[in-house]
Formats: sequence, structure tokens, C-alpha cells
Amino acid sequence: MYLVFEPAGDGRTNLAFCYSEEAVENPDYRGEQSPKLPEPEAVAPTQALAETIADAARTYFDTIREYDPDAGSEYVEPLLDELRERLGGTEK
Repeated sequence: MYLVFEPAGDGRTNLAFCYSEEAVENPDYRGEQSPKLPEPEAVAPTQALAETIADAARTYFDTIREYDPDAGSEYVEPLLDELRERLGGTEK
């Protein structure tokens, strides 16, 4: 599975879920032309998409830390905090 982020104009981003490298490299190959299942796509405001990804990363990180409290504390946590700051979000 490949996630492809493409500018869609007007501050929006197209997010395509692709099953093959061919679909990643050639948008015309996606969907009905693909020999596998059609690749779903969604268009979202870029800022909202970035905030959702940051929130999901935080949730994933918090879940990992439930099992290993020290996991990623030196590297991952500062990166997530910086990402939220840059997005204008609130601290954790």
C-alpha cells in the first residue's frame, strides 16, 4: 500500500491509496484501469489533513508508550511536539 499526497490547488491535497507502483507513478492507471481493486482517493484541505495526520501519529505514539513507556521519548516525542507547533495546534 502506498500513500500518495498530491497538491490539488486552493490549499487542498489529494490523498490516494495505491496498491501498485504503477498507480503511484501514473494517476491515469488508478481506479478502473488498475488490475487490482480500485484505489480510493480523497481531497481534503491541506491544513486539516496535516493536523489529522499529526493527531493520528500522536495517538499511535501514545498507544506504543502504553506498552513501552520509554519508546521514542528521545526522538519521536520532540518531533511530534514540533510538528504540532508548526501546525499551530495545541501542546499535548
